[in-house]
Amino acid sequence: MNTTVGPYELVRLIASGGQGQVYLGYDARLCRQVAIKIRPLPEGRAMHRIVMREARLVASLNDERIVKIFDVIETPTHLALVMAYVPGTDLEHLLGHVSLSLASTLKIACDVAAALAAASQIGLVHGDIKASNVLVNEAGGICLADFGTAAIPSSPEAALAGGSLSALAPEHVLSEPVDLRTDLFALGRLLHRMLTGEHAFPMTLQAAERALAASRYELPALTEWESHSGHPPALAALVRRLLQAEPARRPQDTHLVRRELRTLRLECSLLSEPGLQAQAAPYFRPESATEEPLDIPDEFGQISGRRRAGMELRSLWRQRMPVSGAARAALALMLVGGMAGIMWWTRPAQSVIEVDLADIEISPSAVSVLRVTADDVLGLVSRELEQRLPGVRLLGAARPSVIYGDGDLPLPAAAKLSVQLRCGDDFCLLAMQRGLLPGEHRVQRLLVADAAPERWSDEIRQMVVTVYPAE
Repeated sequence: MNTTVGPYELVRLIASGGQGQVYLGYDARLCRQVAIKIRPLPEGRAMHRIVMREARLVASLNDERIVKIFDVIETPTHLALVMAYVPGTDLEHLLGHVSLSLASTLKIACDVAAALAAASQIGLVHGDIKASNVLVNEAGGICLADFGTAAIPSSPEAALAGGSLSALAPEHVLSEPVDLRTDLFALGRLLHRMLTGEHAFPMTLQAAERALAASRYELPALTEWESHSGHPPALAALVRRLLQAEPARRPQDTHLVRRELRTLRLECSLLSEPGLQAQAAPYFRPESATEEPLDIPDEFGQISGRRRAGMELRSLWRQRMPVSGAARAALALMLVGGMAGIMWWTRPAQSVIEVDLADIEISPSAVSVLRVTADDVLGLVSRELEQRLPGVRLLGAARPSVIYGDGDLPLPAAAKLSVQLRCGDDFCLLAMQRGLLPGEHRVQRLLVADAAPERWSDEIRQMVVTVYPAE
């Protein structure tokens, strides 16, 4: 049974769908994990060229919210896309276990819109915005997968075959051309599901066809959600605009949608709600999440990079060391022991506090009046921590920074301090949270945007004292 794709060794199956299978792989040359998606190629040389052109376009994108493509391996019948591996979970899995907070929902929507905005700058349409293509990494960040790899369906049947019924737009049903407004429609469907817990349209093909082909349709679940007190009406209005049947009546620019979502995040008081990392962490898939057998087309079968490198090393070892096997084993044991000793001797101190500017939102108009930058805020926090916890020394001043203490220093048990900064036109909301549990040693302050740096310093000092009381 083949378990290699070119120089990559396959470890396990991550996911399987109508468009192909995604495997966890290992690149022995660079000693890193990768995700490898293997999909059948459409027939015809013209379609092959289109798929490869899309892959090259995606590879040219350089945005942290888009899964990066490292390599493409093509055979006459299949294509393997080698991508960055994102440990964590996907939104489809997460929505099956938890109702997202408004803070998490807006975080996801903002990041997906940002990814779409980056793609629109080079004229790329995703074509398959659905929950399973939204990845949540272990830090609570968002990565959008399958950019440009989903075949753009010309009929509902083709979309269903690709596993994309939840991303259908009226253009698909009516066999009309798709563009960035199709992606925005799918983003509206995703927002509707995150807010209400329900799909905007029936999840059967015939019923979805009737609903999407209609010039008007009702969204009762969104109406019920909107009637609840405390929810921003502007968000429901945005969802309705995204879900307009006619593309001309939807927003025409992904950048504008992103800015509107960011404004909603600033206007909503979200710091008391659990963030995405806290909500997603219990549902991260372990490495042994699936034991599905590896079923790779034989045409990908080559000696993996790891196996080939191992064979070359063994051959070189025998050529250079013409001694008995016992002597070689003894020497190898001595080398391993020596390396282990060096690693133990040079290990970093165990008492560590990671200071991370976890979330930053600053309106464009606030930039001109702010008296401090985001990096200034992190620097002030780090300085106050050094003063609050004697003996701690700071390594690096850039974001993110790590503070190390001596091994015997009795630092607090919480090893992570998350800092959030959100600035509107006139006010900034600054929050700190020690540890990962919601509400654990959490404090926030409201500051005038153009407050003097001394005022920022005083407030940060008081917040650090509150988050790290005398123990």
